[in-house]
Amino acid sequence: LKPQEFLSRCVVCNGAIVNVTCPDRKRSIFEANHAPVMDDLDVYECSGCKQGYWWSDRPGSSASRVQGQANRLFELCVKGGV
Repeated sequence: LKPQEFLSRCVVCNGAIVNVTCPDRKRSIFEANHAPVMDDLDVYECSGCKQGYWWSDRPGSSASRVQGQANRLFELCVKGGV
């Protein structure tokens, strides 16, 4: 298990998640998901199906909850000898 690879695959098609740097592409990802455009967030998309993702470290955000769960599962795997 490699923690640096957690959350690196698309949940829709298992494609690679890549960073989006183009401001226009970031905006279109938010708009496609009916989300407010938030310029302060890191935005990613699947290299295969183009599913959009964005990251927020704010406590309680879905991204931080997913990261916390992935970390807890990793700790359990390490304790279990995986």
